[in-house]
Amino acid sequence: MDLSNAWINGRALNESLKATKVDYNLRKFSLTDRVKLYFPRDNIALGVELENATPFIVESNFFITVHDLDSPSKTIDFSNIRFTKDALNSAIAIMSYDEKTKHVENLGKSSNFKDLSKTLYFSECVCDWGRGQRVWANLNRHHSSSVLGQLLSKWLLSVKARYGDLYAITLGTNIKGLGVSFASKHLRHLKPEKFPVLDSVLHQGLGYALNSAGYNLLISDLSRLKNENSLPYRIADIESGIFYLTRQLVRSKEKGT
Repeated sequence: MDLSNAWINGRALNESLKATKVDYNLRKFSLTDRVKLYFPRDNIALGVELENATPFIVESNFFITVHDLDSPSKTIDFSNIRFTKDALNSAIAIMSYDEKTKHVENLGKSSNFKDLSKTLYFSECVCDWGRGQRVWANLNRHHSSSVLGQLLSKWLLSVKARYGDLYAITLGTNIKGLGVSFASKHLRHLKPEKFPVLDSVLHQGLGYALNSAGYNLLISDLSRLKNENSLPYRIADIESGIFYLTRQLVRSKEKGT
């Protein structure tokens, strides 16, 4: 394994340093830098002593962890990136959901979507979770509160009633002001065992089109990844790990660019 060009996204390194409590004062870096790595110097900073070490990049779009250096885990191909099983497991663990995610998931599971006020509250929480306050504002600009509640209620009740409906995303994007990204965020919190999020990171990094076909292709690819590798995770959790890895590629720039 060639480690001569190993690097990590500055944001991922910053989060790793917080987890490992290592003082990484060798040089300053920004959250969007591609920070060059050296071994074994950076092993501790990358979490060699932790169960879930921070994934980083080697050999162009190939994600590993420091645990793979001595005992490489299975290599998995997904779209146009590769990663070890350990890198994916670590990415999923790092992205494991927080209290806000748990709250919105519980709303998706327990809310009575025949109640328009509860439906609107769920949607507002989803938009807040995804930092989509502008999306929520646009939805309310395009629709009165009662109309928006009715449209969302009809959509979400339909999805809950038809578990495997491939038109779930289309029914959401038919609501003016709701694109694929935030429609998928609603579905993700409604049924995380079935639905992932498709936003600009996976669009830019992996090439999934921001339309219904692209979303359903992502679901199919994630389901195959789960089944072929016996992954004990929900589809939404696997997607979050893929998102974490892909974000390092999409949100990084080389020095001087």
